[in-house]
Amino acid sequence: MKKIAYLLPLLAVAATEPAKTDPARLSAMTKELSSDAFGGRAPGTDGEKKTIEWAIARFKALGLQPGGPDGSWTQKVPLIHTRLADGPVSFGATQLKQGTDVALTTVRADPAVAIDNAPLVFVGYGVTVQFSPTGETTVDDLVAGTIQVANVYTADPRIQTDDLVTLTDPKGLFLASNVVPVVNSNVAGDVADVLNKVSAALTPEGLVELNVKSTVDQESSADIAKEWLAANGF
Repeated sequence: MKKIAYLLPLLAVAATEPAKTDPARLSAMTKELSSDAFGGRAPGTDGEKKTIEWAIARFKALGLQPGGPDGSWTQKVPLIHTRLADGPVSFGATQLKQGTDVALTTVRADPAVAIDNAPLVFVGYGVTVQFSPTGETTVDDLVAGTIQVANVYTADPRIQTDDLVTLTDPKGLFLASNVVPVVNSNVAGDVADVLNKVSAALTPEGLVELNVKSTVDQESSADIAKEWLAANGF
């Protein structure tokens, strides 16, 4: 934390005939002050010094008189500049990293702040998402870091083999993969009970496991099915 002496232009206004507003002149002044030459005009910077010099020159050109201490154009005003260090940030038992997990700021000069029993409002994820088609290279791009989020089949074996993180979908925007048995209507009644029990036992995580056995471990479909049926009590 440090204090900055901020120079505030002061002037004594003489009674003069009010001038007409010139939009073009105001626009030109705004463009000049907002240009890169003034560096943002932040307090304590060279841009602030240049801005004050610009303002004083304009006041003098208008025939105004200074009204500051000892006939000066400016008055010193103390300001506090705060900058957060890399200290710990936590919400209950959850540890967060400043600038990555959460963005905090303060204008208080206190070395630490504790807020107890205060409501917390979630205002969004703060991410900008751009969608681009990737086709068959989706998971490869995800693993390589070319993309950060992807929509893949929930039963894709690489969810397990590449240790991908699956996100929850509370709004049900993406349909989960599942096995839908299709049988001839002549035998549907005979196998319906069994198929319903099998469908009920299959989960997205279970389908991933079965696909890993098939595509990665190269086990036969018959062995995979036999092992799964036995493990699930069929």
